[in-house]
Amino acid sequence: MRPPLFVDSEFIYGLVIPKDHLLKQIKETVDFSFLREEVKGLYSETMGRPAIPPEVVGKVTLLQYLYTLSDAQAEEQCRDRLVFKYFLDLPVEGESPFDASSLSKIRTRWGAESFQKYFEGIVAQVDGAGILGRSGAWTVRRR
Repeated sequence: MRPPLFVDSEFIYGLVIPKDHLLKQIKETVDFSFLREEVKGLYSETMGRPAIPPEVVGKVTLLQYLYTLSDAQAEEQCRDRLVFKYFLDLPVEGESPFDASSLSKIRTRWGAESFQKYFEGIVAQVDGAGILGRSGAWTVRRR
């Protein structure tokens, strides 16, 4: 077992993530908190282990869309890539808050129609912020 690290994640992220990075722009403009209210009836506050925060699920889903990642690839990338950890509000030394099978189970629990609606709400915010352009697929707009 590794000894715990004491790292100032905010400081490190500030050093290594460019100010104009796509994920930094999205993180600063998109509000994922609406997901918590949307799915609160699907989880018990008193039974079972704590759920993966809905905001994290929304962010991971957006990462999967933007970077064409499978559930397994998303798990690996969220464990290894600093910019993904930053986007998910994880500490630098933190582990991925989910595994690939968790994502599949969450999609099933939320239901395909609801999951699609929530994702479209995220996409609408990204589009509304003007961060990405449309040309068949999203392309990065530099500020």
